[in-house]
Formats: sequence, C-alpha cells, structure tokens
Amino acid sequence: MILNRRLLLPAAAVALLPLMACSKTDDQPDQRRIFGSPPIITATPIVRANPSEVRCDFTNVFINLGAPPDGTLIVGMKYSELEFVVPVSDPDSDPDPANGQDDILAVTATFVPPGQPGDVVQDEQSLVLFDDGGSNKFSFTQIGSFNVDCTSGPPVSCKPLSGFILTSNDQVAFDGTFERRLGAFDLQLEISETTQLVQDCLALDKGQVVIDVKSGSTFDFRVDAVDRAGNITTWPVPLPVTTQQTEFICEGDDCLCCLIQFATSSICSGLPGLSGACGG
Repeated sequence: MILNRRLLLPAAAVALLPLMACSKTDDQPDQRRIFGSPPIITATPIVRANPSEVRCDFTNVFINLGAPPDGTLIVGMKYSELEFVVPVSDPDSDPDPANGQDDILAVTATFVPPGQPGDVVQDEQSLVLFDDGGSNKFSFTQIGSFNVDCTSGPPVSCKPLSGFILTSNDQVAFDGTFERRLGAFDLQLEISETTQLVQDCLALDKGQVVIDVKSGSTFDFRVDAVDRAGNITTWPVPLPVTTQQTEFICEGDDCLCCLIQFATSSICSGLPGLSGACGG
C-alpha cells in the first residue's frame, strides 16, 4: 500500500489519470492522438529495484528523549530503491526545453499495489517522473513522533521537522530523460515508532518517500507519456520489478538498539550500552 501522507502524484497530473490509455502488447508503444504529434518513448524504459541503504545519526534524538546512547547512534535500513528512467521526446516541443515550451505534460509509472488479496480490486497508483535535475522541491511532514530536528547543544533540544524536502532524484535537467527514485520496504518491527523513524530517515537523508510492501513483491509498471494536447503514448508491455528483503540497521549502542526494536526488554538482557540498563 501507499503510506498515508505520501504525495506521490502532483495535482496537475491527477487530472490526467482519466485520460490514460491501457497498455497493449505491440511492437511499438501504443499512441492515442488527439491533436498534434504524440510523445515518443525513444528507448525501452528502465525500471529496476536497486539494493540500497540509508543511515541517520539520531544520537541527539535519543538524548532529547532522556535515553542517551553510550556512543554515536546510527539508525537506518537496507532496502530496495525503485528507479525509473524513461527517455521521451515530443516533436511539438521547442528545441530548447529549458527556455522554450516543452510539450510533454507528464510521464508516469502506474501500478496496482502488489501483495493484496486476489478478490479485492485495488486502485491504481501513479508516480510522476521528472526531467528537472531534482530542482523541484516537495515538502513532507515527518510521520514519527520522535522529534528529529535537533540542536547540537548543550543542552540538546529537538522539535518535529515539519518540512522535509523531497525531490525526484532526477540526475540531469532537460536532457529528455524522465526519472524518479523512491524506497520500497517491508520493515515489520514490534515498535511501530521505530519503523516511522526509519521512514523519516529516508526522507531526511535522500529526499525520498516510501512504498510499504511485502519483501519479494513484484510490481508491474505501466509507463505513459502525455503531452499538453492530451496525446498519450504507452509502452506496450508492463515492466516488472521485484523488491528485496528489508533489513533494519542500528549501530553504536547494542542495548539501546535492541530496546528500540522490541517491545519486550527481556530480549535485550546482557547487552552492553545505555549505561548498563540491559545489564551488559
């Protein structure tokens, strides 16, 4: 499912969803012409799940909570980073899209969330891809209750971070290649606040949102390109990608790392750290 508070599709692109054509298995991308020339998907789109990891220094977060770690506390995860790379051109665009009129209105990767009951019809979700070099900024409010906007002190103080800045993670602006990167993970910890903390870490460190799915889930993405006249080009076949196992990362204080993962403190007995609270 798509987690709450995840803005995956800007409002301008939402209005385009009723126009999007279904995929067809042809040798060439399916096109719907309304006026002018439709967009051209110039090469096979790249859709893949890359092994990735994210790490955040949350030492001050736990000092502020009254649980100072014995060392530098690093919290994060190993996860699948979904990467989309779609080269698109449009004959009706000006030669210089940076200064002229780009006729491409939206390039999207659309999917039905995997891992759902087979007898339940799921709504499609669409991810908008960008050719902006990561210049567009999208504000995202932290979802966890651990305050992560901290001063170095002393004394240390932390407050909720209301304005994570997310980007598309597109590499080069106006090169005709539309890109997007985001996280896909399955992190079922006993303490849900820790799961949310890791999601906030991803937003903070990489400017990415998260799709929460079961490990080993396979997505089938449909790629569409839409121009300003409403012409649509759809890549002829779905593009499948399978996510990997997610692993929680916590380093710097064994006792505290255990306590923030498990609801039962007896599991952590004998571990070093947190000034002897676990008896280690």
